[in-house]
Amino acid sequence: MTQLDEAHVVVLGAGYGGLRAAFGLARKVRVTLIDPDDSFTERVRLHERAAGREDVRHALWPLLRASGVTHLSARVSRIDTASAEVHTDGGRLTVVGGGLTGIETAAELAESHPEWEIRLVTGGKIAPSVSRRGRAHIRSVLTDLGVAIEEDRQIAGAADVDSDLVVWSASMVPNTEIAKAAGLAVDGLDRITVDAALRSVSHPKVYVAGDAAAAYTTVSGPLRMACATALPVGLHAARSVVRDLRGLEPLPLKFSYSAQCMSLGRRDGLLQFVAKDDTPRDRIVTGRAAALVKEQIIRTTVRTISMTARHPRTARLIPGVN
Repeated sequence: MTQLDEAHVVVLGAGYGGLRAAFGLARKVRVTLIDPDDSFTERVRLHERAAGREDVRHALWPLLRASGVTHLSARVSRIDTASAEVHTDGGRLTVVGGGLTGIETAAELAESHPEWEIRLVTGGKIAPSVSRRGRAHIRSVLTDLGVAIEEDRQIAGAADVDSDLVVWSASMVPNTEIAKAAGLAVDGLDRITVDAALRSVSHPKVYVAGDAAAAYTTVSGPLRMACATALPVGLHAARSVVRDLRGLEPLPLKFSYSAQCMSLGRRDGLLQFVAKDDTPRDRIVTGRAAALVKEQIIRTTVRTISMTARHPRTARLIPGVN
């Protein structure tokens, strides 16, 4: 066995030079490429990207898969030349917000990057919208993924968090600045105040859909900002506009919830069944089955939008719409 057979070469940086060197060494020696990014950026095209042209990044894994080079997504913190060792720091990432978005983000990143130090910080308890059983499952999965959970901690802003990177998911804010400037009435959350037919209460010829609308029904009460709400509300807003233009009185929105779903990485999830008013029931589905359900719901959402664009009558298939 020669020295070449026993060698392990570490290449720092996946730029032009680093990749060329790594591929030049591939199949001759064992090669590890260290770079915190999972993609190669064509820096000589960044000016094109700045002008809005196509993405200039390329995923590393297709390039490395054929070469046999191992990629380590980490930052180098220290080089020990005496012992020929490279010390890495996966970095510390903090997700602020213990709702479904923050939980999904923390789980996905922890599963994809186990070398990262990830924590989830929230002002109250995690997942307040799910049942006790659902919350226990979420806590168990996050802990198994190595996510540190900090509850009941008040944070004013990202500057208050000691972390290399902060993902802020502490609240949802509707994009209603232009509507407010036009004089439309909004509620305390800056959502446009509407009647049961989704008309602005201050400007009846303006109809509102999606997160911007403070929509409600007699069955469910106030509706939360969510994809599950926006699709049926958008459809009903369209129906209300059509009735209005035909000289008919728009009908009140009829909608009710049935479940909340969330992914916990690619191999686990939670399907939380809820009452019509979105309060959690005790019944849940967990594990891979729940993850598959969540994935299918997301795919169905895109398919539904595409299908209704081509065949408007299929809009009645949207879940929750009566």
